[in-house]
Amino acid sequence: MADFSSLDGLDPYDLQDSECARLRGWFDSLDDAAWDVASGCEAWTRRDVLAHLLAVEEYFASCLAGSVAELMVRYSESGMATVADFGLIGVAGAAGKSGPELLELWTSASALNRAGFRDADGTDIDSSVGTYPGRLQAFHVAFEYGVHANDVDAPVDPTDCDNRQHWLASVGRFAITEIKEHLHIRVDEDRWTVTEGDTSFELNRDQFIAGVAARPATAALEPGAAALLDPGY
Repeated sequence: MADFSSLDGLDPYDLQDSECARLRGWFDSLDDAAWDVASGCEAWTRRDVLAHLLAVEEYFASCLAGSVAELMVRYSESGMATVADFGLIGVAGAAGKSGPELLELWTSASALNRAGFRDADGTDIDSSVGTYPGRLQAFHVAFEYGVHANDVDAPVDPTDCDNRQHWLASVGRFAITEIKEHLHIRVDEDRWTVTEGDTSFELNRDQFIAGVAARPATAALEPGAAALLDPGY
């Protein structure tokens, strides 16, 4: 069963806003060479990550509009067979656009979607898995922004670092227990014990976040723990 308690005291809309502001400010500061720096997403540059974020905004908009099925049909006709393909098609579709051009498009799209998620609070919306609570989807969106902010090295104020890691871990805990219902997670200060059946691993908070974000290399996560926490998308 998903661990909804880990979301207590968190506002997904404020989290979205803070991460988008972080992304926007960082991208806006990049010069031409900095856009081509490799990101935490394998084979993607920082510009590619922004292209992916822009494509994902189209999915978020379809969730709010109730048109996810139509979007999936359109992308399927473009050759999409998996969630990973969705990201690749988004990057390919942005070929020829500069980083600043993508930033202008993404800034507008993300602002509209964030306002839409706030307005949808307390209601159900559309999603790739069917009707789903809008507020919970908003948490997934915030986590998406946060992970990709890390991928492109968006700076974090040292005074906000611990608070940010706390919410990333909390939302990640909800997200992974929603997917893997037999996963048990026990937290004792900075020791996270993750267990499924007879398999158990002890991690620190940063390793837990890296595992749920499918970025095991960023926190020296051993293969068994990475497999246990991999969300599979």
